[in-house]
Amino acid sequence: FNKLLDDPDTIVVDIRNHYESEIGYFTTAIRPDVDTFRDSLPFIENQLAAHKSDKKLLMYCTGGIRCEKASAYFKHRGFENVYQLEGGIIEYTRQVKAGGLESKFIGKNFVFDQRLGERITNDIVSKCHQCGTPCDNHTNCLNDGCHLLFIQCDACKAKNDNCCSTQCQKTIHLPLNEQVRLRRDLNDSNKIFKKGKSDTLLFKNQSKIVHISNIALTGNVKKTQPTGQSGSVGVGIFLGRATHFFTKANIGQFEITKNELHVGDTIIVKGPTTGHQEMKLLEMIVSHQPSITAHAGDIVTIKLPFRVRRSDKLYKTKKV
Repeated sequence: FNKLLDDPDTIVVDIRNHYESEIGYFTTAIRPDVDTFRDSLPFIENQLAAHKSDKKLLMYCTGGIRCEKASAYFKHRGFENVYQLEGGIIEYTRQVKAGGLESKFIGKNFVFDQRLGERITNDIVSKCHQCGTPCDNHTNCLNDGCHLLFIQCDACKAKNDNCCSTQCQKTIHLPLNEQVRLRRDLNDSNKIFKKGKSDTLLFKNQSKIVHISNIALTGNVKKTQPTGQSGSVGVGIFLGRATHFFTKANIGQFEITKNELHVGDTIIVKGPTTGHQEMKLLEMIVSHQPSITAHAGDIVTIKLPFRVRRSDKLYKTKKV
């Protein structure tokens, strides 16, 4: 594996999710900024489409299970030279220690138990999501109605009572019956599993999201742009978020939460995996009927030449 890593014809890909690779990785690896394994496969394929024949695709994950599925997928999609790390990072670390070999993995290996991370080397490659101090300790927000998983240093943990935000900090000091009342009928699962992308993590959201590591490749490899955090992006006006994508029909569904959308507007869809997509809106369905205008509160469906993911942000360009 180490020999393949050093081969200039090898492209190394981290098959894990962004919150796993954020605290530790092989230094030359492409680390997709995705929330789920399902999102990583088309993302990687699109990025490396020009290298199905001329490069070796070398993959790794925590224990090797995801790579078994990914290797079959990429072979099916036409990649000719597909390799995987048998036993994943766990087995790699065991053999490196047993054989006194050089570890090309740095930082922590994210694990799915109460530890949330197993140290491989002393390198700290990530930062506290609240203050930016070098830190690689994941924690769950103490608020039972949140439980957001994010990186928090000891100082911020003490200052914020193990919470991700001021609101959660206030909530945990309320009487238990009041806490239960506040979270009744509240579905935050999509926010919880954003794993450190919550809008409440101000420092995290001030930094740019890196989708592709610096790696020398030939061909047309698209680099998506960082997701904005405010009501506008560039010259865009925020409209709402994606709620669904119908794959067979190539139709995206969006909830308009503010401002108006009109046929003829140029729309922008942005997200960590989707990147920055821009197109002119020629038609749309609003509340199951063709319409030329959508208002706040409307559900809009649009035929798209690209896939969108849940909670991708929808904007329209400002008219000059």
